[in-house]
Amino acid sequence: MKIGIIGAGRLGSAFGLYMARHGAEEVGYYSRTQASAREAVSLIGEVGRVYEDVAVLIRESDWIVLTVPDDAIPAVVRLLAVEGEWEGKLVFHMSGAASSDVLLPIKQAGAYTASLHPLQSFADGRSGADKLATSVFGIEGEEVAITMLKEWLEITGNRYLVITAAQKPLYHAAAAVVSNSLTGVVDFALRLLQTAEIEEQLALSALYPLLEGTVQNIRERGVAEALTGPIARGDIGTVVRHMEAIANQAPQLLEDYQALGRLTLSTACRSQLRDPQRIAHLQELLNE
Repeated sequence: MKIGIIGAGRLGSAFGLYMARHGAEEVGYYSRTQASAREAVSLIGEVGRVYEDVAVLIRESDWIVLTVPDDAIPAVVRLLAVEGEWEGKLVFHMSGAASSDVLLPIKQAGAYTASLHPLQSFADGRSGADKLATSVFGIEGEEVAITMLKEWLEITGNRYLVITAAQKPLYHAAAAVVSNSLTGVVDFALRLLQTAEIEEQLALSALYPLLEGTVQNIRERGVAEALTGPIARGDIGTVVRHMEAIANQAPQLLEDYQALGRLTLSTACRSQLRDPQRIAHLQELLNE
């Protein structure tokens, strides 16, 4: 199987290397800059190839993968639709937010179309390919394309979710919350620690084991049972002390603390916190 990848950023580089590791005969790249395509191919080795003409890449590839930025996909698709023979080829993009509907001009040209999104973040191509080994993928598209991608993922051993175009925005919102918003929450914790005059790098090194332990608890026990801390215990006095300290020393952070507290309280009420009086008191505090 020959793979053609259009876009040679971190995701494109990681996915191409992952495909090469799983037996792709060739992984070809076409990119806006030849330098990025050459860099991606340097990771792959002898099965990698840089294409200077996208029409040649389309003609010589069995699967064509779009890993261009989300906002660029519609314009790229319009240009590609008239660039080559698409009949019978599998074409998919790897955006988490967009559905396969954006590939309609290529579908009308005879290709099978889908979107394939890894629930993963990518710092670079090599580490990204390593992470893909344990990643779950979201698949959406027409039935033939979904079947082809499912068969491939079953060979690689990856788990997958089959979703619809209507479900995809919620799917991607959830992924963004876990990956992006979690980073924002860690930054919020760092600002609290900086207010307490704890240096950022020291604060980060102190938080890492706590983050890892929390993720492990969620994995082993589920979200509701993994929750710990004052809100889960209904410890009103501790929450009051938190809020008083933040109000006095970092008042600009109080609203965010309360918003996060309301989310935590909702989780606590699913399992651990049952006392209606404590719940009502916490709701009042966190809504002040």
